[in-house]
Amino acid sequence: WAKTNVKATLSNLVISGFSAGSLGTMAWSYHLLGMFPHERASVLLDSYAGIFPYGTEGPIFKNWGACSLPIFSESAQGLCSEDQLSTKVSLETAMAAYPKVGFGSIQSKVDGSQIWFYKGIAMSNFMMGAADIEGPDFYNKTLALFEEYNLKFPNYVEILFDGDQHCYTESDFFFSATTANPDGEISNGTLLVQWVTDFLQGNASSACQGALKGADPSHGDDYCDKLLTPKVLNLDR
Repeated sequence: WAKTNVKATLSNLVISGFSAGSLGTMAWSYHLLGMFPHERASVLLDSYAGIFPYGTEGPIFKNWGACSLPIFSESAQGLCSEDQLSTKVSLETAMAAYPKVGFGSIQSKVDGSQIWFYKGIAMSNFMMGAADIEGPDFYNKTLALFEEYNLKFPNYVEILFDGDQHCYTESDFFFSATTANPDGEISNGTLLVQWVTDFLQGNASSACQGALKGADPSHGDDYCDKLLTPKVLNLDR
């Protein structure tokens, strides 16, 4: 319907989703960016990094019949048929194909819902060791993923929040949250609504509140990864 009724080049295309919608955004962004001509575009992922127990994503994509869907590139479809497709692959395909599009993640350091789903998927696959994951280890896995994105893609940045809040863009927290506190009770830190405003204009930097350290579970879950911050969004390629 949208493609039929929108003929003009869009001045500003924003593709976004929260929670499971963030995963959907990863899967759909490559296809949608190619479907709608645009002068400027941004992809904003709220509260799902795409961290799953090892080896569980590929079979899910394949068993759900996703391999032939046109939203995936030909190479991604090939990986799907081999049980190797993941949300990470989908997002990286989009970021590589559209270097002038900004991609950004909104993520709590120890998002309680993401940890709960990680545990559930692990138990469903009889991976009881993985099901024991706790906040610092989950945060470390999230940082490792974001480090990969940061290294490969100048057009990617993230904003990290202390605490376990799940989802921001659909709630009042969008207007009050800072990197130091999701409900805005602590006034220092980067204000989310201002960060998103800057991001949509292509002017954002990665943001986090806490001591800069190397990523390691032994450091807990309230520090910032020195390999992620600071980084300025670069859409000049």
